[in-house]
Amino acid sequence: MKNYALPISILCLSSAIAYFGYALLTFVAALPTSLEKIEQTAKSVALLEDEIAMIIEQVPSILQEVEQVRMLVPDVLSESAMIRTDAISVQKEMQAYRLALPSILDESMNLRKDILVVEQEMEAYRDMLPKIMVETAEIRKQVDSLQIELAAYRQTIPKVLQEVEATRQMIPPTLDRVDDMIAEASDAGKRASEGAVAGVFSGVFKAPLAMFSGVLPKNDSSDAPYVTEAALKVIKGEDLDGFVMFRNKKTGTVGSVTLIESLIIEDKDCRRLSIRAEREGKLVYDKLMNVCQTASGEWIQLDSVKR
Repeated sequence: MKNYALPISILCLSSAIAYFGYALLTFVAALPTSLEKIEQTAKSVALLEDEIAMIIEQVPSILQEVEQVRMLVPDVLSESAMIRTDAISVQKEMQAYRLALPSILDESMNLRKDILVVEQEMEAYRDMLPKIMVETAEIRKQVDSLQIELAAYRQTIPKVLQEVEATRQMIPPTLDRVDDMIAEASDAGKRASEGAVAGVFSGVFKAPLAMFSGVLPKNDSSDAPYVTEAALKVIKGEDLDGFVMFRNKKTGTVGSVTLIESLIIEDKDCRRLSIRAEREGKLVYDKLMNVCQTASGEWIQLDSVKR
C-alpha cells in the first residue's frame, strides 16, 4: 500500500491556505463597512458622553430641587392631615344631608301636587286668555287716543309751570303793594266815595300785570314783580332821588330803577325809566322805557326806548 499521507496532508494544507485566503479577502472586503460602523459608534459614544456631561452638570440643581421638595413634604403632610379632618366634617355633613333627604323628598312630592293644581289653574287662565286679549286690544285702542291727549297736555305743561312760577314771584311784592294801597285806601275813604276806593284796588292788581310785559328778557321774567314794585315807588316819588334798588333772591339778580325824566306823551302823564340789572357781576339787561298813566289812574308801559 502506497503512502498517501503526505499528499493528503499537502492537499489539506492547500485547502486550509485557500480557505484562509478566501476568509482574509472577505474580511478585507467587509473592513470599510466595519470601520464606518466603528466610526459611527465612536460618534454616538461622543454624543452620549456630552449628554452624560450635561446630566452630570444638572445633577446639583436636581439634588437642590429634591432637597426643596423634601423641605415641602412636612407642609404637604400637614395640609393632607387638614384635608383628612375636613373630609371627616364633610362626611358628617353628607350624613346630615342623607338624614334630611326623606323630608326633602316629601316636600318635593307636595310641590308636585301643588304643581298639578297650578297647571289646572293655568289651564283655566288659558281658557280666559282670548277674552283678556280682546279686552286688551280695546284698551290699546283707548291708550292711543289717551297718548295723543297726554302729548298735548305735556306741550302745555311747561307754559303752565312758567305762568305758575311767575304768579308765585308776583305774590310777595303784590301783597306788599296791597298793604300800601290799603293804607292809601283808608285815607281815600275819608276823602272820597266808595267808587274811588274801588279804583285804588283795581290799580293794585292791574299795574303789576300790565307794567313790564315784553320788556324784560324771557329768562329774567321772574324779576318782573320786583322791577314793578321799584318802578311804582319811583313813579310815586317815594324816593326823592328817583332811584330804587331791587333784588331777586331766587336768581341772585340785583338791579335798579331810575327816573330819567317826566314828560307828556299823547296828552298822558309819563315817566321815562332806566331799568338796569346785574347777576354775578355781569350785566343781564339795561332797558329804557316810557310808562304813562291812563285816565283810570293805571300806569302802563307805552313803549320801549333805544339807548
